[in-house]
Amino acid sequence: MPRLSSFDEHDITDCEKRVAHRVHRCVFESDPLPVINRRKKSTSAAAILRAREYSTTARQSDIASNMAFDGILERKLFSRPRGRIVAGADIAPRQFEYHPRRGDRMVVGSMGSQLMVLNPENGRETCSTSLSESGGVLGLCWLNLNDDRFVAGCNTGNVSLVDMDNIYDGGDGIICSFDVFPQLTSVHVNCEDQYFLASGFGCNIGLYDLARGEQIACYEDVHERHINVLKFSHSSPHTFCTSSFDGTMKLWDLRDMLHQRPVFTTRSDWGNVMACWSPDDRFILTSAVDNEVRQFHASDGSLAIRYPIATVDSDSNFTRSYYMNDGAYIIVGSCMESTVKILNAKTGQHLRDVYIGYAEGATSRDICTYPAHFMCCTFYVTKYPESYTLFAEQICFL
Repeated sequence: MPRLSSFDEHDITDCEKRVAHRVHRCVFESDPLPVINRRKKSTSAAAILRAREYSTTARQSDIASNMAFDGILERKLFSRPRGRIVAGADIAPRQFEYHPRRGDRMVVGSMGSQLMVLNPENGRETCSTSLSESGGVLGLCWLNLNDDRFVAGCNTGNVSLVDMDNIYDGGDGIICSFDVFPQLTSVHVNCEDQYFLASGFGCNIGLYDLARGEQIACYEDVHERHINVLKFSHSSPHTFCTSSFDGTMKLWDLRDMLHQRPVFTTRSDWGNVMACWSPDDRFILTSAVDNEVRQFHASDGSLAIRYPIATVDSDSNFTRSYYMNDGAYIIVGSCMESTVKILNAKTGQHLRDVYIGYAEGATSRDICTYPAHFMCCTFYVTKYPESYTLFAEQICFL
C-alpha cells in the first residue's frame, strides 16, 4: 500500500501512506534474518550470506561489487521455496524426525510400523526395518551421543532402540525392546542418552533406562487429560516439559519427582498440542488448538510473547510450531490450513506464509525442522477423489 497512488477510485493521501508503512513495519519483517552488530545496525540475510560466500577474509570491494547476489537471495526468500517429496503414498508416512546434527538423515515411521532412514536432500533411502508389532509409528527420537541410533514407538505401545549399523550387518536393527507403554504418542531421549520418556493417551509418563533396557519409573496423573508431547531440554539431562490437552504445560525435574510437583505450570486457553525448547533452552514454545502459540521463559514460566496468528474458530484445528534457524524464527502449521507461517521468534513479526503440497486441498498435519537452517519437513494430507493420501515434503527456504 505505501507504493499505491489510488485504490478503488480513491486517491491515497500521504497520511494514509505513512500509516500503512507504520503498520507494515510493525506486523511484517522487511529485513529477513536480522542481526545486530556492535554499532546497533541491522544486516540483511543477503549481506550475511554474501559475506559467508566470499569468506571473512575476502576484500570488501569484491563483496560490495556483487550486487546481484542480494537480489538472488531475496527472490529465494520470498518466492515458492524448493520442495521435494521425501515420502509418498506408497510409504504412508505417519511420523518423521530430522537428525539433530546431520542434515543428510531423517527417520520416517509409517502407518504400518515401517521405519526408513532417508536422505532428505535427495530422497534416497539409506536403510529400513520394521517394528515387531503392527501399528502406526507415533514416537521417534534420535540419540544425542550416537549418530546411528534412535528410539521408535508405535501406538500399540511397543518401544524399541534401533541401530543402523545392525541393519547394515544384516540384522533387523532392533537391539533392545522395552516394556510396553499403552497408547503411546511421544518419546524423547535426554541429552546424555541415559533415559528416555514416553507419554500417550493417558495422564501418566514412563521413564526408561536406555542402558538397562527397562522402565524404571511411572509417574501417574501428572496431568488431567492426555499428554500429547514431552521434551527433555537440550542441555540438562534432568529437566523436561510436558504438554497436555488439559491446557497446561509443566516443567519437571527428575531429581525432584517424589511428590510429583512441577517446577512451574503455564496455561493456554485451549488444549496444548505440543511444546518444544528453544535451541539455547532459554524459552519453551507451546502450541495449543487453533493457532494459540505462546513463548515462555524457561527460567520461571513467565510469558514472553503470544504470537498474533489468526484463528479459524475450530476446536479441531490442531496447531504445531517449532524453532528454526537457530531459534531466530518459528514455523507454525495447523491441520485445517494449507499454509505454514514463519514468524520472528522474538517480536512475532510475520516473515512469510508458504503453501504446502503439490495438489489442491492439502492441509498440514505435522512439521519438523532442521533447527540450524531455514529448512523444514511438512507432513500433510491431500484428498483425492476416493481417498486421503499422506505425503512428507521437505521445504528449503534458502
